[in-house]
Amino acid sequence: MSTNPTKRIEEIDRRLEELPKGTLTYKKINGKEQPYIQRTIDGKSVSHYVKLTEREKVLVEFEERTKLQEEKKHLTAYAEGLKDILKHNPYLSAQVVIGYQDFGDFTCGQQFYVDKTHFITEWLREGTKITLITRPRRFGKTTLLSTVRMFFDPRYVSCGFGRMKEAVVCSEALR
Repeated sequence: MSTNPTKRIEEIDRRLEELPKGTLTYKKINGKEQPYIQRTIDGKSVSHYVKLTEREKVLVEFEERTKLQEEKKHLTAYAEGLKDILKHNPYLSAQVVIGYQDFGDFTCGQQFYVDKTHFITEWLREGTKITLITRPRRFGKTTLLSTVRMFFDPRYVSCGFGRMKEAVVCSEALR
């Protein structure tokens, strides 16, 4: 099962194509209740009788269809909201990428990046000797350390990143 809303909607559509369409109804024939699926095709009502042995399976499939349609409705609304956000924020891509560990990769691309650079000046102002960074896997520790390296590397001061200059000025003031 995909976590990407667009891909999940595609998965749901494929599954909905496999599931029976229409409504499950019962008709009395020779005094016995007979289940059948009724649906409209090209404006005509079409009935398909279901064997009693398959009735339970069909009921489960109809229940699954209802749940999938509801999930699709919510995911479609969510995806439309994302499209609106992305339309107004051109620097965000529709896909959040993983695997980038160097701050330099974020400075030239359109990758989604949670800016934690304000922590650097906070560390400088505190003046502590040791800072312990404990976060779960894939939480941005290496990227943050790469950002710190770029802040203090004199080769990057002339790149036009205002906060880098601020950090250099701040670190010089603490010396």
